[in-house]
Amino acid sequence: MSVDLVERSVMIIDENAFPKLVSLEIFRIKNLEKWVVAQGSMPNLSDLAISGCEELEMIPDGLRFITTLRKLEIRMPEEFIVQRIHGIDGRGGPDRDKICHVPVIAIESYGSKKSELLIQPTDDSSSEESYSSGDCNCYPSLKPLLH
Repeated sequence: MSVDLVERSVMIIDENAFPKLVSLEIFRIKNLEKWVVAQGSMPNLSDLAISGCEELEMIPDGLRFITTLRKLEIRMPEEFIVQRIHGIDGRGGPDRDKICHVPVIAIESYGSKKSELLIQPTDDSSSEESYSSGDCNCYPSLKPLLH
């Protein structure tokens, strides 16, 4: 599916929309500022990629309700990754809880020396590489793996 937001900066996916959609890539929608995902939409989505949407203000709140999501790839400017996901203090940004239920998350920022960060849940919370999930109740810890 190709979407071009010519005069709008908001994309809304309504409740019960795309019931059979399994994979979705949001790629370089230049003027996308806000993406709303309603609870109950895309109930079979398992793979999602968000890439190059430089005006996007945040990860949609509704992603937290898509329990079938198994893989999430995010490729965004470093500023977005730091402010929205990792948090300026490294304890998690405001969007972290929206995606912490996803088993495999690949994050790549551009405009920095770090090229890719893969986060996978782990049961080994004693590992030195463990990353505390903070307020995220989905997994006791998240383990970052640098590639």
